[in-house]
Amino acid sequence: MLSKSQFTDRLIEEIKTSVPSKMAGILEIRKLKVPKVNDLKLDAISISTGGSEMAPTIYIDELYDGYRGGMTIKRLAREVMEIYNRSLFSRGREEFLDMSFDKVKDKFYVRLIDDKNNRNLLRDVPSRKAADGLSLVCEVRNSDGELGMWSTVVTNELAGAEGYDKETIFELAFENGMKNDPPYMRYIAGSDEEIADMEDMMDPNVKDDGIHRPIFILSSRSRILGAAVLFYPGVAERVAERAGDSYYVIPCSRHELAIIPDYLSPGRNVLRDMVKEVNKGLADQREFLTDIILYYDIDKKEFVSIMSDCDKN
Repeated sequence: MLSKSQFTDRLIEEIKTSVPSKMAGILEIRKLKVPKVNDLKLDAISISTGGSEMAPTIYIDELYDGYRGGMTIKRLAREVMEIYNRSLFSRGREEFLDMSFDKVKDKFYVRLIDDKNNRNLLRDVPSRKAADGLSLVCEVRNSDGELGMWSTVVTNELAGAEGYDKETIFELAFENGMKNDPPYMRYIAGSDEEIADMEDMMDPNVKDDGIHRPIFILSSRSRILGAAVLFYPGVAERVAERAGDSYYVIPCSRHELAIIPDYLSPGRNVLRDMVKEVNKGLADQREFLTDIILYYDIDKKEFVSIMSDCDKN
């Protein structure tokens, strides 16, 4: 079986031989290492023709998984060219490429990241401190078009080129998140019962029923990159009302958080072990958020970060 590097070389060769000869002469395929959140670098190829600026990025990992699962390189090469053709002719593609403020102002969202694992990224992007060891970054997210959800983190270079104001894009990101993908909580302690959207819970006319549930899962309604909702304005305080106490925040993934009221806490050492097990069990390390546990003090209305054992050393 070919290594991933060998597979990529063979795939590129197959793509070039599978296209018409006229196209093969102007086809440019480059191997890339694409930086992602958590300072990961993913293997990818970009395809363009004749110096065109249209160069879709196609990630190798899923293709390589297909190869290891028995798919032929010839079939995978065809799939790559189908992706390339769809990206060129997708009605949404032109919109993706236009990153001017007016085009993307309704598509700014915030994402929560771990500082230690994103040192390189944080040097290159506008950010806000969320808590000790955690930051919020802004991204442009689009779920329209035929290519599915597409997103990119706003870099300093992009912000400068398009004239984005840092404070403005973060404020818009919070507004867009609350409106389009609001915070959502559900119970997990032996009950499938779900409570109202935070959008409704934030309404001052909606009264707390006085029942303090044991453990919640906090995310966005879509449960996609929902860990950031904890830092939407007013959400941390509203969670405390529902918990009826100060509370611990356990990172489950970049998509969701577990909320444990202080009076039910099994102790910080147990919580640290819980976080280690959760992170060890992630099938895809790209879903990793952090090892840091947060403690929200209901009286001081502030977060304290409880570092993991490896962070303390």
